[in-house]
Amino acid sequence: MSFLDLHGVSKITGVQTPPPFWKEGFRWLDLPRFVGSGSNVTVAVGRDAALTCRVDNLQTFKVAWLRVDTQTILTIAGHVITKNHRVSVGHGDGAWTLGLKEIGPLDGGRYMCQVNTEPMMSQTHLLHVVVPPDIDDDVSSSEVLVNEGDNAALRCVASGTPPPNIAWRREDSRHFKIDNQTLVSPSVWAGRVAIRAPSGGSITLQCTAEAYPVPQYYWTLNGEQRIVNGTKHRLSITTRGYRHTLNLMVTDMSREDAGAYRCHVENTQGRAQAELFLHNDPERHLEQLHRGVLEDSALDNPYIVLSQHQMQNLEMVTTM
Repeated sequence: MSFLDLHGVSKITGVQTPPPFWKEGFRWLDLPRFVGSGSNVTVAVGRDAALTCRVDNLQTFKVAWLRVDTQTILTIAGHVITKNHRVSVGHGDGAWTLGLKEIGPLDGGRYMCQVNTEPMMSQTHLLHVVVPPDIDDDVSSSEVLVNEGDNAALRCVASGTPPPNIAWRREDSRHFKIDNQTLVSPSVWAGRVAIRAPSGGSITLQCTAEAYPVPQYYWTLNGEQRIVNGTKHRLSITTRGYRHTLNLMVTDMSREDAGAYRCHVENTQGRAQAELFLHNDPERHLEQLHRGVLEDSALDNPYIVLSQHQMQNLEMVTTM
């Protein structure tokens, strides 16, 4: 799929180009080479996209961009060959950038950066076009009227890239059955808002969730660190019907383990989360907590534990 024939003559301009190796006195000149690997770019429909190919030691060779699936030459050197006004090319410092304006769903696919050496050198770049989910009102159900005791059929047709997941729910959020099974959007709560544990001890944090289908779950610390099973943390779940108990055991408690823990649950019906606070100073007074600050003489700054609003529903449990 080179844009040159075997003799180094351009199929478009007819210009003779030098072979990949030639002598300059007694020295062989090196071939060009690609710098880095092909890019993998994801762009939302309607936005602009840019694919960049870097070539070192190009010499007098030419760089071209092609569309792989249609075998269409888009650009050669600094010139746009295609008549598509949305295509542009820019270059500088060894980089050759293919620009595509106002991306459409059909623009996704493989693009090739090609250098007219013999044999031809090429590098493939991928463009993924993301299309937001959209429900087709013309072919989806609107208002359906049936007599009591009769069957009702509701239809929802949606499109998007990647293909969207379709979930059903009642506007009043009441449970309903599909294939004799009740679908429940996730809800989750923590029975204890704050828990205290001594250094070196173990403590179990617990959340209760209601959801069906059975949800995926995970825990995070201070909104960033995702907790995984190991010697420090042990995660488990107990399920009974649509109610699930999520447990997180923290072993060998230390100051670094203190902070805000969140339990997250999600299924096809939605997602939810609840927050708990863990600290390891059982000898501090509740008055300090009501001020929202746990003072620590070993730290330059106070350690914020709870806000005044969160303190209103505080249930403090000391684990010894």
